[in-house]
Amino acid sequence: MFYPVWKYTVKEATKSEFEEEYGRQGTWFKLFEKTDNYMGLELLHSHTASQQYILIDRWTSREDYESFTTENREENDALSKRFSYLIENEENDGTFNLLLP
Repeated sequence: MFYPVWKYTVKEATKSEFEEEYGRQGTWFKLFEKTDNYMGLELLHSHTASQQYILIDRWTSREDYESFTTENREENDALSKRFSYLIENEENDGTFNLLLP
């Protein structure tokens, strides 16, 4: 499994809309679920910084993630632009692979 991790600082007034659009039934999820290689997400909200969120996507592999994002770049870019008003800052916090025992 491959996990891209994103860190967001969200505008205080748009937190509920951000949670809706970036959560499990939101617009981004609907884009990614077009492929069987997307395994879901976890949206985490900070207890100590009310505007901070971490989003962890789950993909079958790095190759599947990169292939999907390349093939869907235009739609991905359009959604980023559409929802930019929700976010003060977005950064990729890294990519991770699941270690199996």
